[in-house]
Amino acid sequence: MKWYNPQVDPFKISGFAFYEKEKVYRRMPLEEGIMPEAVYGLANETSGGQIRFHGKLKELKIRVSVAAKPGYYDHIKAPHLTTINRRAFDLYLSKDGKDYVFCGVAKAMDDSDKYYESTMLRLDEALEFDFLLNFPLYGGVDKVLIGVDDEAEISAPWYQFKDDKKIVYYGTSITQGGCASRPGISQTNILSRALDTEIYNLGFNSSGKAEPEMARIIGGIENTKMLILTPEYTGSFNPKLPSYL
Repeated sequence: MKWYNPQVDPFKISGFAFYEKEKVYRRMPLEEGIMPEAVYGLANETSGGQIRFHGKLKELKIRVSVAAKPGYYDHIKAPHLTTINRRAFDLYLSKDGKDYVFCGVAKAMDDSDKYYESTMLRLDEALEFDFLLNFPLYGGVDKVLIGVDDEAEISAPWYQFKDDKKIVYYGTSITQGGCASRPGISQTNILSRALDTEIYNLGFNSSGKAEPEMARIIGGIENTKMLILTPEYTGSFNPKLPSYL
């Protein structure tokens, strides 16, 4: 097997608004004290992150080092979320850069493991595709390596996003991917494939509360073409109800 670090060419990392500056798999800046403490921790969870590349290969594996900093669901019981939601990558393939087809999901992991290796694809003969790997929704990733067979040919993704404008999606657990059984079917990953657009998933479980400091951080994200807001309201708003209610 040949092993590659997807943080270098020809691989393309997307879905992390601050990645180009900080080179970590994280959804908010590393600077402390500029955001709510809960959001700072939840930002280590990698929902919306993607790895893209083109390849002609027979076998594809991943090696994953789980983030040392625990996410929200690493230290409480969460029976409504699967281990795959919290820790696994899943894989999509495309011949034309538009119609991505689900291919497989990482297996053979356990909640107690800090590292796992999983075979994502094994073929009888080498075939050529654009590959899309989605990061876990409710867990963190310190490092991931991409392994391919020795004869494989790897290059940059043939099909890029249709433009460099981004969609920023801010909200709570539903935005982050709560209860999605695997990463590729969270709403932001579905939209990214359907709209051929890079999307930043800024869903922070029960901590998407639209604080002023979050507005300042989100407002500083460059090349935004759309901002979708679905926060949790925590104020004292008490509308006057119609008399018939």
